[in-house]
Amino acid sequence: MGTIDAAIRSSSRRILPLLAAAVVLTTVATVGVTPATAGPAVRPPAPTSAPVVIPSLSNWQPAPGTFEFGERTRIVLGPSAPALKRTARTLAEDLASRFRTTTPVVERSKPQKGDIVLGVDGHRDDLGAEGYEMVVSDIVYITGATDDGAFYGTRTLIQALAPNHQIAAGRTVDVPRFPERGVEICPCMVKLSMARMQRLFREMAFLKLNYMLLPLKMISTSHPETNQWSYYTRAEAEELAALGMKYHVEVIPEINAPGHMEPYLFDRPDLQLTDRNGNHSPARMDITKPAAFDFYTDLIDEYVGVFPGRYWHLGADEYMTFSSYDSYPQIGAYAREKFGPDARPEDAFIDFINRVDAHVRGTHGRTIRIWNDGLPRRNVIPAEQGSHPGLNTDIVIEHWLPSEVLPEDFVAAGYTIMNAASSLYEDRGSRPSPHSLCPLDATLHDCVQTLWNDGWGPTTFEDGSSIAAGPQLTGAHLSLWQTDPAAETERQMEQATALALRFIAERTWGDATSFISYRDFVDRSQALGRAPGFADSLALPLASDGTYTVRSVGAGPRGFLTAENEEPDSHLRVGDAPAAWQLRRTDDGYYQVESPTSGLCMGMDLPGGIALLESDPGVGAEPNQQPCDSRANAQKWEITRNGRSLYTITNALSQLVTRGEADGTVVQDVPNKPRASWDIQLEVAATLRVESETRLLEPNQPNTVQLRLENHGSHDLHNVELNLIAPDHWRVRSAGGVSFDTVAAGTTVRTNFEVIPPDMSRGTGAASLLRGAAYFAGDGGRRSVEGTERVRVDPVACADPDTQPVPADDEFDGTQLDGCRWTRVINPDLQTMSVGDGRLHIITEPGDLVGGPPDGAKNVVLQRAPTGDWTIETKMQAHLMESYQQGGLMVHDDDDNYVEFVLATENPPGATPNLYLSLVSEMDGEFRKGGAVNLFGPPGDSDEVCWLRLSKTGSAYTAAFSTDGESWRPMPGNVTNPQLPDPYVGLVAVGPMQQAATDVWFDYFRSHR
Repeated sequence: MGTIDAAIRSSSRRILPLLAAAVVLTTVATVGVTPATAGPAVRPPAPTSAPVVIPSLSNWQPAPGTFEFGERTRIVLGPSAPALKRTARTLAEDLASRFRTTTPVVERSKPQKGDIVLGVDGHRDDLGAEGYEMVVSDIVYITGATDDGAFYGTRTLIQALAPNHQIAAGRTVDVPRFPERGVEICPCMVKLSMARMQRLFREMAFLKLNYMLLPLKMISTSHPETNQWSYYTRAEAEELAALGMKYHVEVIPEINAPGHMEPYLFDRPDLQLTDRNGNHSPARMDITKPAAFDFYTDLIDEYVGVFPGRYWHLGADEYMTFSSYDSYPQIGAYAREKFGPDARPEDAFIDFINRVDAHVRGTHGRTIRIWNDGLPRRNVIPAEQGSHPGLNTDIVIEHWLPSEVLPEDFVAAGYTIMNAASSLYEDRGSRPSPHSLCPLDATLHDCVQTLWNDGWGPTTFEDGSSIAAGPQLTGAHLSLWQTDPAAETERQMEQATALALRFIAERTWGDATSFISYRDFVDRSQALGRAPGFADSLALPLASDGTYTVRSVGAGPRGFLTAENEEPDSHLRVGDAPAAWQLRRTDDGYYQVESPTSGLCMGMDLPGGIALLESDPGVGAEPNQQPCDSRANAQKWEITRNGRSLYTITNALSQLVTRGEADGTVVQDVPNKPRASWDIQLEVAATLRVESETRLLEPNQPNTVQLRLENHGSHDLHNVELNLIAPDHWRVRSAGGVSFDTVAAGTTVRTNFEVIPPDMSRGTGAASLLRGAAYFAGDGGRRSVEGTERVRVDPVACADPDTQPVPADDEFDGTQLDGCRWTRVINPDLQTMSVGDGRLHIITEPGDLVGGPPDGAKNVVLQRAPTGDWTIETKMQAHLMESYQQGGLMVHDDDDNYVEFVLATENPPGATPNLYLSLVSEMDGEFRKGGAVNLFGPPGDSDEVCWLRLSKTGSAYTAAFSTDGESWRPMPGNVTNPQLPDPYVGLVAVGPMQQAATDVWFDYFRSHR
C-alpha cells in the first residue's frame, strides 16, 4: 500500500536531477505535484465534482460552470477588507510557488472573470472565528467573518486548484468543529533547523492547523548560564513568532518545569533537586527554593516578550517518573509547613503550578497549560480536596496519558481540556507510546490507519473514554518528540509524520466520521502533495553529485579540507594542498562526503539516545573518517548557501556547523559565531597557468604571455576555449590558436598572447590579468577554470631598483608613483590619479568596496603591510560634498576582507554635507562598524585638512585623528578582523554614488612598528 512518506521519497528521487540543471529555475512539490504554469496548452477535463481537499468539504453545493485560474487572475480586496492585505500577499506568494505565475493584488477594483475576491463580513455569525464561505463561478469569492476565516478559505482554494488550475462551480460554508488543531514539536533538546520549522509552518497553514506547542530553548540574557547548545537565537525565535503570525498559527512557548529541565539546569546545581543522599537530579528543579521560582519566572518573562499570544505552557509532566517523593524529603517538609500536617509532597507540586499560574496571569494576562499526568485526584476533584490545595481551574489541561483523573473528571471539575493522545505521539526514531490505542509494534503511520478505521476523533482519549464535544474540549494535536535524535534525521522524521499531520487536520476540522475511506484519504494526501514552497527549501544547492574541492574561506584558517591520513578515525584538517571529496546525495536530502583516496566518509561520533542531549552535545567535537554507510545519520551533512555563493556545512543530527580552528583542526561549533564558510567547487580536471617571459611588462610594447592548459584528469576535454582578459585600455592579441577541439587526458596545450599595456600605466605597480578556460568534460557538463595573474608594469619612477627592502614611507616628492613601493594598485587610472607638488592627487570615481563588485573601487594605492603590530599615518586634504565621498587609510586583503579609516560625507547631492570620520571593517563580506565621529561643521569654501592614524595590535584595529597634526584624539570603539593575516596597507579615495567628482590630496604616507 502506498504511503505519503513513500511518495515523498520516490518523488524526491525523480525531481532531483531536474533541480540540478542550471537552466531549470522551478522546483516542484515533493508529494505527487507536477510543476505548473498558468495557461498550459493542454489540460485535463474541467472538474465537475466537489474539490478534493484536506480537510474535506462536507457540504459542497454544486453549480453550473467552472472557475479557471490563469495569467489574468487577480486577487481583489474589497473596501471592507483592508485587514486582508497580509493574507492576500501570502496567497500571491503561494500561488507563485505552486503554479509559477505572478498574481497581482489589487484593491477597490471591479472583479472580472478569473479573479479571486477576498472579503471580511463581521456580521456572518454562521462562520464563527475561523470559518469561511467560498462561492465559485467564473470568479471565486472567499468571505470570512475574520481574517483567519478568509485565510483558511485561501487554503482550500490552493488545494482545489492543484490538479488543473480549475475548480467546478459551487458553494461551501466550511467551519471548523474544534478551535484548536495542531502540532507539538520539540526542538527543546536538539535544535531543528529553521528551514525545517519554516516548512512545518507552511504545512500547518496548508492544512488549516492553527496550534503549535513549541518547547524550544532560546538564548537568554537574564540567565546566560543556561546558554549551552542547543538553542535558538533571539532573532531566530522572533522569526518563528513572525511565521506564526503570517501563517495564522498560534505559537505557544513552553519551558517544561519542574521536570525535564536539564537544558537549563546543567550549570545551576544550586537549583537542582537533591535526594536524601545528596545526589543531584539535573533534570528536576527544586520547587521548594524561592530562587528556583524566580529563575523560572525570569525565563518566562523573557520568552513572552518574543512570542505574542494567549498562553504559556508549563509542562509539569513526569516530575517524579522513575523516582518518588520519598527520596526528596524536603518537598514533603515544604508542603507540611505551608499547608499543615496532613499535606502531602504532591501539594507542593500543585502549589508550584498555581504560583506560576498567578505570575503568568497577573504579569502577562496569559493562561497556562499543563500535561495531565502527575495530577492527583485530591488536588483536582473538589469533593476529594479536603485541606489539600486545589489546582487552579483556569489552567488548560492537555491530556496525553491515562491517569487517575479521567477526562470527564477534569471537565466536571470545570477545567478546559485538550486531547493530546499518545496514540499520535512520535518519538524521533521510536515507536508510539506504550499507552497507545494502537498495537505496541505499530509505527505512527500504522497507528494513523488504526485510528482512522476506528473512527477516532478529539472526543476519544487515550484511556478509551469519551466526552462530548463542547466549549471545554478545545481540540487535539499531534506530538513530535526527540528522545533519540541520532535515530532519525529531521527530514526522515518529516517524511514519517506527513500523513499523521493530514490525519489530525482531517479529524479536528470536520466530523470524525469522515465520508471517505482510509484508502481514499491516503490517495488524496498523495494527490495534494506538500504545501506551496515546501519543496523549494529542500532543493539541494550543488549542481550534481561529483568530486569537489572544499576550501575554508570564512572564520578561521584559510585552506582546503583534508584528512590527517587515510585511516579510519583520522580527523580532518584545513591544509594548503587541495584534496578531492566525493559529494553524493542521500535519500533524505543530505550529502555524504567521501574521500576517493581512502574510501572513507566524513562523520561524527555522536552518542545515541538521551546521551546526545547532554550539555553542549558535540560542540568542539572533530569530524573524522569512518567506513561509509548510507544509513549512518551521523555521516549526513546539510550543505546550504550562505548568501555569497559560499556554503555552510552542518551536521544533520547535531545542527552544528563545521569550521576550521586556528591550528587547522576541523571542529563542530555553534552556528551563531562568526560565519564558517566553505567554497565548494567541482574538482578541476585541468590546470591553467600563465608562463609569461617576464612578470615585468613594458608599456607600449608587445609582451608575450603564454597560457598553458594541462589536462591531468581521466577524461578528454572537448571544445576548449582559452581567454586572457586585461584591464581597460590594455590591448591583448593572440599569437596562436585560442580554441581546441580536444585536449586529451594527460596532455598539455599552450597559447601565446601579446599584451600591450598603455603608456599611462607606467608607475602604477601591480595589475591583474584574468585567465580562463572553458571546456566540456567527460560528465557532459560545461566547466571552467579561471584565475587572476598578478603582473607589474615597468615602474619607471622607481627611486632605486637596487635598494632592498624598499622604504615604506612616501613623501610623494616625485612625478609618479613608485612601483617598487606601491606594489598593488587596484584599478589604476592615471587620468584621475597623479603625483606632483609633493602630494598624491586622486580625483574620486564611482565604485566602492562595501557591497560592490570585486575591484569596484579605483585607484586604491597599496603596499605590503609591516610585519607584527604597526601604525600607519597620512595627512589628507579634501573637499567632500556628496554621496559617501571619502578618503583615508586602508588595510586590504581582498574586497570582502579589509579595514578602512576614512573622512566621509553621507548627504545626497545638493544637501548640506555631513562630514564624519569612520572606522569600519568587512570580514568575509560581513560589514562591521567600529566607531564614528562628526569632525567638522558644514564646510566652507576651503578644503578640510586632517591627519589620520590607523594602528594594528594583533587582529584589533584602533584609530586616531588630528586637526592640527599635533594633538591627537582616539576614535571611539575599534574593529577586530582576524581575516587579514598578510594584508596590504595604503590610501583610498572614492565617491561610491557621487554625481560630481571631487579632489583628495595626500601629503605623505608613513608607517612604523
